[in-house]
Amino acid sequence: MSAEKLILCSGLVCIDVIQTCEQFPIEDSDQRCIDYHLQRGGNASNNCTVLRKLGSNCEFFGTISRSSSFTRFIIEDYKKHNIVFNNIVYHDDCEAPLSTIIINNQNGSRTIIHANKNLPELKFDDFRKLDLLNYSWIHFEGRNVLETIKMLEYVKKWKSDTRNSLTVSVEVEKPKSDIINLIHFADVVFISKDFATFNGYKNMEETVHGFSQKIKTRMTSCSIETR
Repeated sequence: MSAEKLILCSGLVCIDVIQTCEQFPIEDSDQRCIDYHLQRGGNASNNCTVLRKLGSNCEFFGTISRSSSFTRFIIEDYKKHNIVFNNIVYHDDCEAPLSTIIINNQNGSRTIIHANKNLPELKFDDFRKLDLLNYSWIHFEGRNVLETIKMLEYVKKWKSDTRNSLTVSVEVEKPKSDIINLIHFADVVFISKDFATFNGYKNMEETVHGFSQKIKTRMTSCSIETR
């Protein structure tokens, strides 16, 4: 019997430092938080966590620092959640990306301060080493657009040449104009509230209708992510 195919999530893993405060800190003040914790973060990495909790087998595919003090924490957490990471791309002499997240306990707002000193992004040459027969679904985080387009084009050609079924989804989150080029390759598109607003849409209905008109290829789903 062949092994069950995986859902591959391609994108970022980072460290999240989450601090909950009674209210948002005043600039140049000294304030205590009421709670804090450290966790593995990054959109693609978090997607894997959710998929495992829902009972789906999945794999994280991204870059990671071999020399960062946080690397062991990340790897052990993948093992804890039974997330496959066999094809992760290691880099030397760089730091793990880190996000400081401030949660305002009064209104639930979430402020994220992200830092990535020098960890390289995924490249197409990394992606083409994968055996796509291992996957039933590939989800791409919308980042490093030029390289991600190469990956999407590669998957499209592979599907055409092999006639294998493989669902492709893309997440467009950041309010940047170039990432819209990714959605034409996707069967499923996840659109953030920030990206929808950036494109002039005021609500979910406007966003779905507007992007349905723009996308020339078939789009089977559009989900608006809110914080």
